[in-house]
Amino acid sequence: MNINQRILNLLPLLHQVIEQGSFQRAAQQLRLPRSSVSKKIVQLEELLGQPVLHRTTRQLRLTELGQELLTISHGLPSLLGDIDALIDSASSDPSGTVKISCATLFGQQVVIPEIHALRQLYPNITLELSFDDNFTDLIDQQIDIAIRVGHLPDSQQVAKKIGHKRRCFAASPGYLNRFGVPTHPEQLTKHQCLVFKPRSGAHDHWSFQEKGEDTVVSVAVPASLATDDVRSLIDLAMLDNGVIYADLTLLQPWLAKGDLVEVLKEFVPAEQEPIQLLCIGRSSRSRAATTIWEELAKRLPPKLNSND
Repeated sequence: MNINQRILNLLPLLHQVIEQGSFQRAAQQLRLPRSSVSKKIVQLEELLGQPVLHRTTRQLRLTELGQELLTISHGLPSLLGDIDALIDSASSDPSGTVKISCATLFGQQVVIPEIHALRQLYPNITLELSFDDNFTDLIDQQIDIAIRVGHLPDSQQVAKKIGHKRRCFAASPGYLNRFGVPTHPEQLTKHQCLVFKPRSGAHDHWSFQEKGEDTVVSVAVPASLATDDVRSLIDLAMLDNGVIYADLTLLQPWLAKGDLVEVLKEFVPAEQEPIQLLCIGRSSRSRAATTIWEELAKRLPPKLNSND
């Protein structure tokens, strides 16, 4: 892509910033983080070798070059939108590459079983799967669709709740035979606990409440072992290393075989965390990404809510 094409691609964003009067409102309109809008304007200025905006704490004002760019590119955003709509309507089948991101174990158990059917339905769409138990930024990593657990404050992405996470305590029969079965979450302070520790911080406060009661018990557990990979956490538990606090649905294969045993069943999570299917905003989303997002939104909820 030559420099003129790169400039052309960034001009609709400049129009949106001026039309909205601020980076923040433009970001909301485009469903992008404010930082992404700011970075793209900086990229435009670097390509031009001159600033296009005067920035103050109260307002944005076009430079002379910026005003000229705005004038000569009048109508460009609507033209590009019309071209995109024409291309989409002319194509009988969606095509392109769609990158999907989610946690590793969730991807293995929930997403991978759906891939064959998706490929049969949409053979012209190439799927890229990125499994990582650490948080991944959609914009920075050029991810089209993500599956995330928990509430998403200030998210600029389109989100659809597809289920909720049901946590439980579990340990191996060997560990329980050696150290005993805990009967209350507070007893976990005297047990060996295996803690999930991604880059965002250790999940070492386990909150539960007794069924039928309102009182929440939050236990700061001692981490005898920690890892940023949930599957490794389960393997460590099966090898008699301690107690884990993990997703009940994802633990079912090991619970069913008896490799792990659920304990403290009379306690339930203080809050059920939503599982959300995310997609970048429509203005930045390909037809292929929209198609896969809508298909996953239909296919995944029955799998996640089958035990409700």
